[in-house]
Amino acid sequence: MFARTQLTLIVVAGLGHDPLGATGLLMLHLPEIAKQNHPTPRIYVLKRPRLQLRKARPTIDDLAAREGLSGNALMAREVAAIERTS
Repeated sequence: MFARTQLTLIVVAGLGHDPLGATGLLMLHLPEIAKQNHPTPRIYVLKRPRLQLRKARPTIDDLAAREGLSGNALMAREVAAIERTS
């Protein structure tokens, strides 16, 4: 029956009984899903991405290098910006 419709089914998988997590995941993907208009039925399965722990110093150094700065210079710039807004 579903195969003869133009319906879209969205399934949030792997969250157990976490309505807030399911709502957040749906809200994250809904704009992109809504843009798609297909004459055939679609099923989207949304899953929570894995949380990745990264070490702070290498991450800061990588971000700084993109701006041509050292990690210490980037940190000093950001601390100064925070202090200006306080």
